[in-house]
Amino acid sequence: MKVYSTNKKLAKAAASAAEAKKLYGADVGKALGLRIKQLHSARMISDLTGSTGKWAPKKHNLKGMYAAHVTPNYRLLVEFNDDETVANLIDIVDYH
Repeated sequence: MKVYSTNKKLAKAAASAAEAKKLYGADVGKALGLRIKQLHSARMISDLTGSTGKWAPKKHNLKGMYAAHVTPNYRLLVEFNDDETVANLIDIVDYH
């Protein structure tokens, strides 16, 4: 799957593990790298659901997006194109 981000900060973090740790801290940066590797190796959304990261579709105002656990408090929000071959990293949010 192709991965990109319209969020400049997140795009920098996705491109470099060192940058991810610098921008988000060691724990979030390391886990973010793992989620991005999952996205690159996935062929479609079904390859992600049920795997590490607890990928799940969102509801209500985030309908159409998926979230993955980065740490117990942080989630990576991702939006996929219609044929599920491209992932747009939207944001990392603190749910607590």
